[in-house]
Parts: sequence; structure tokens; C-alpha cells
Amino acid sequence: MHSSRMSVLTLLAMVLAAYSQQAPVQNIPSRMVVEGYFNGRMVSRYWIDNKDDGYARLVALLRRERSGWSQDFVTYAPGFVFRGNGIRIDCHRDRIIINFKGGQIGKRIADVYEKLGVAAR
Repeated sequence: MHSSRMSVLTLLAMVLAAYSQQAPVQNIPSRMVVEGYFNGRMVSRYWIDNKDDGYARLVALLRRERSGWSQDFVTYAPGFVFRGNGIRIDCHRDRIIINFKGGQIGKRIADVYEKLGVAAR
């Protein structure tokens, strides 16, 4: 009885960990490339660093939304992608997907483009 209770508790802990993760804000490099997409095609590409307003907005949004992320195995066509050493952040109108060494996590966030100050695609 005791070992089956431990197995259930272990399984429950693993499931909860998979469903509630934190955004890896500390892993965001100080320089990133930003790619804009329209209908699956890249239409713009430029660099930002930690002195740019766009960088500050991204980091602030991820800090505000730090908790409540979950594993996400679905591939979405992004509107904007922030790429840096060891991390890729796909931004959609109402969702952000973060790919990093720890896996892929996602979170539904309303009005992502407006919060980042980028034009809607």
C-alpha cells in the first residue's frame, strides 16, 4: 500500500511539473535577432540588444508572465521570432512558445503583438 501511494504521488508530481513551468527569463541573451513572418515567409530580419525598447518589452512581458507555462509540442506558424544563443521565442497574436535547452514550453497570452509593440501580421 505504501509503495503504491508513493508511486501515485511521484506520478502526480511529474504531471504537475509538466503543466506548470516558469519562463527561462534568465536565459535570454543580451543580443538577439528578430524575424518577422507573413504567411509562413520571413519578411524582415534585424538585431536587437539589451539597450533596445523591443528587447526591454520582451523581457518585461516574460517576467510579468513568468509562471503558468506548460510543455507544448505543437508547432505554430509564428508572426515574430526572437532568436539568441540557446533560445528561440516564437510570438503569435495570443501565444508565446519558448524553445530552449530545457525543452519547449508555451503559454496563452492575450494581445502579444501589442504588448511587444510590434505590428500585427
